Amino acid sequence: IVAWNPFAANLLGMTDGDLLHKPVKELYPPEEWANIRSLNIRKLGMRHHLETKILNKRGELIEVDISISILKDAAGSVTGSIGIIRDIRERKLAEVELEKYRKHLEEFVDKRTDELRTVNESLRHENIERMKAEDALKKAYEELQKTQGQLIQIEKMQVAGGLASGVAHEVKNPLMIIQQG
Repeated sequence: IVAWNPFAANLLGMTDGDLLHKPVKELYPPEEWANIRSLNIRKLGMRHHLETKILNKRGELIEVDISISILKDAAGSVTGSIGIIRDIRERKLAEVELEKYRKHLEEFVDKRTDELRTVNESLRHENIERMKAEDALKKAYEELQKTQGQLIQIEKMQVAGGLASGVAHEVKNPLMIIQQG
């Protein structure tokens, strides 16, 4: 490392003495450095917005987004690189929180969907029972109307029978008097 800005020094918690001529490789955990090397950035010439982790002076991991451009001389030989580092720890924390809320919301929606499914099934059964009760009530009402019609007919017949009996009695009495007489 031959040049840096105050942001980089502050982010890494390092002094000018810590950074000057420090191999860039030492800023990365071995697995992150291996990943960066596997991307062939030297051959490609640049890489923008690579999310990785670097180590600060205390050995703590810092999540960063880096963009790297390779510097070459007139002959095309690599002479160095320029890196722009952006601290993405807050974004990563927000992503973790967002994921927790997403999972919570998904669980809530699943639970609520199950509750609604149960209530819907219950209402469907109630509706079926209500429809059966309505059919039975309609049949009972129709039977009641039929029975009522039969009772009216019976009553009419009784009235007609009573009237015929009365008329017969009234006709029979004078005939009896005539017959006896």
